[in-house]
Amino acid sequence: MYLASVGPLRTPLRRVPGNVVALGIVSLVTDISAEMVTAILPLYLVFGLGLNPLQFGLLDGLYAGATAVLRLVGGHVADRWRRLKTVAGVGYALSAISKLGFLAAGSTVPAIGAVLAVDRAGKGIRTAPRDALISLSSDPATLGRSFGVHRALDTIGAFLGPLAATLVLWTSLNNYNAIFITSFSLATCAVLLLTTFVRDHTPKPADHTTSKAEAANLPHVRAGESRSGAGPGGCTPDGAVGGSARGGVVGVGAPGGGVGGCTPGGAVGGSAPGGVGGCTRDGAVVGSAPGRGVGGRRRAAVGPQAGPELRPDPQRRRKLRLWPNRRRRPVDGLPGHSSAAAQPEPGLAAGRCGEVGKGSVLGLLRDADFRRCCIWAAALGLFTITDSFVYLAVQRRWDIGTSLFPLLPLGTAGTFLLLAIPLGRLGDRVGRWKVFLGGHLALIVALLLVSGPVGTWWLVLALHGAFYAATDGVLPAAVGPLLPENLRASGLAVLQTGQALARMAAAVGVGLLWTLWDLRPALLAITVALLAVTIAAAIFKPLEVRR
Repeated sequence: MYLASVGPLRTPLRRVPGNVVALGIVSLVTDISAEMVTAILPLYLVFGLGLNPLQFGLLDGLYAGATAVLRLVGGHVADRWRRLKTVAGVGYALSAISKLGFLAAGSTVPAIGAVLAVDRAGKGIRTAPRDALISLSSDPATLGRSFGVHRALDTIGAFLGPLAATLVLWTSLNNYNAIFITSFSLATCAVLLLTTFVRDHTPKPADHTTSKAEAANLPHVRAGESRSGAGPGGCTPDGAVGGSARGGVVGVGAPGGGVGGCTPGGAVGGSAPGGVGGCTRDGAVVGSAPGRGVGGRRRAAVGPQAGPELRPDPQRRRKLRLWPNRRRRPVDGLPGHSSAAAQPEPGLAAGRCGEVGKGSVLGLLRDADFRRCCIWAAALGLFTITDSFVYLAVQRRWDIGTSLFPLLPLGTAGTFLLLAIPLGRLGDRVGRWKVFLGGHLALIVALLLVSGPVGTWWLVLALHGAFYAATDGVLPAAVGPLLPENLRASGLAVLQTGQALARMAAAVGVGLLWTLWDLRPALLAITVALLAVTIAAAIFKPLEVRR
């Protein structure tokens, strides 16, 4: 039985779909497995193998984004096959198998790098389809809450992972192979949970035209057929003349206020006394109604019976050139019929991205708002210090013992767990972009405390957790409504790929600056750059990001 079948929960997590909770449980178990390895990796590489900051930065950058391009592959394949759950499951399985690779890698640095690449490949493949499942399973008005619940459950796993690693090391007398075996077992359980309890969500296809089978079941769209009653005249997708209401003949409006038929093939639309004139697609004459009738809209030619001309407003045409992504309204007074310019592009019925052309992934970047989101997310990621460097900086700044080092992620995870849902709900209310930028301000303060003379290590970890709570789930919640359903995974993959590549460069840059300048100057330089980009992103924010 799928957890999604139980409907929205009536607990403190009310209004959160069961599918989101099921995905959160899968992420919880996966994060226990992943964080068991992540918690000991900096300690093992730096103190065990003796890598310098630049060498560690290269491996950390590889861990953060070397396989980021696979996010695009995962999102594209999931949208093309319309199998979000299947593609996400492949990613989870690949990460599980990689845990066994650590057993064979031993202390060989290139082999460890290859295993990390495989592990991150699995994460890259699964992230976009998983976030698309969350987005498509949720009400758009409460996306922030849904992502917050998922990230909170995910963070519980991140909180338990270091504890499990410490316990395994203690019981196995510091045998790292025991951690890798335990991590593989938990990751395998997560794959089974995904297969059993998560329900797939098939995105709607881009083409919403009426098929012949659907047209056969709709009497008002059959060619030349009339229908009794007071309904509107039909419109056939293949160009045949639609029928009219209350006994009217083909293409002619009926007495009694019926709506005239619409002929995509170019025939003259009928009009009704007191009703609305028909419309055509290719410039044919549209009839107008005597009395109170509203004249039909013309595309090219106007006949003697045509109603008032609806010429385009020059001011509106100028606005559309300047802002091509604004949604065009249907023609007033023509219920169910609009001009070709008023109809959305295929694949955009459920999203807000405009002018996507043929519905391609690259076409998504033509939308100014989505493009700005991707650019600012990548720019901020370029100056975001990775987790491992944060923990190494804290360990050096406050001289924390190596035996306690694996427990440092608990401070980040604990704060993330407490703030993920409240900050997600805050984003739904006051604006998700504001909360997203506020998270980067928290990271800036944390870096200043690490590089300054005052502060405590627990406050730094708390601010680090607040940064993740305000950004990790809030950003996809802000961008998701801008994307059409049939390209939701691909669009999120584009966004996340830019972030991952930027953070990979950031890890290498921090390692290089640390090697050349030492820790404090490197952190100060990164902090100043991050502050400048955050201020710029607050000023030139995406126009359509309201929540």
